[in-house]
Amino acid sequence: VLELGTGCGYSAIRLASALPVQLETVEEDPLRVIVARCMIAMSNLNDRIKVWIGKTAVVLPRLGGRFHAVVCDHAGKNFLPDLLFLQHQHLLPRAVVLANHVLKPGAPEFLWEVTRHPTTQVVSVPEFEQPPLEDWMSVTVLTRPLQNDPPAGVLDLVELSAGILDRASDTRSRGRQLGSVDDWKDFVEDMKLGLGDLGIQATAQHGADPPPKCVRCD
Repeated sequence: VLELGTGCGYSAIRLASALPVQLETVEEDPLRVIVARCMIAMSNLNDRIKVWIGKTAVVLPRLGGRFHAVVCDHAGKNFLPDLLFLQHQHLLPRAVVLANHVLKPGAPEFLWEVTRHPTTQVVSVPEFEQPPLEDWMSVTVLTRPLQNDPPAGVLDLVELSAGILDRASDTRSRGRQLGSVDDWKDFVEDMKLGLGDLGIQATAQHGADPPPKCVRCD
């Protein structure tokens, strides 16, 4: 299993504790890497989990072996490029891809591509840091090679996502937080509307009945 975006190591520890797998995880924030390595050591999972430090563009070329599952929990703009690189290097066979935060702050190019696979589900979940808001996670079993040919509407949503992230970065650099829940609520509604125009919608809700099979309105 490959995890992109270690954070503090929680997901890696849960995965390695629940499944008989070897897991490699990549994180570019040095402080998070320190915390994750300590947590992994305290969980006695050093022999099962390897933590890489650095940007994915630098680390991925150094990886060996093949991955049968990938967890994307880093910057949404990198989801598709990183998966395409793994595919090009023949490191990604028929694999399961789990992606977080594909609605907020979004990963439009990635979401457009994976919802073209009939083996994708998009699950509506409460946003972790702001529970009143909606977020999406996607689960895909890759059955064919990924591509990167988004229409103009997808690129508009990429700009929408980049815009709110730029504003968040600017306000935090000034010692303030990004707006209010209402700011993010407006963003989520705009993103859902844009994705809906492209035929992309959530196919399941966390805690609800099993979802329908189709993931694209078209």
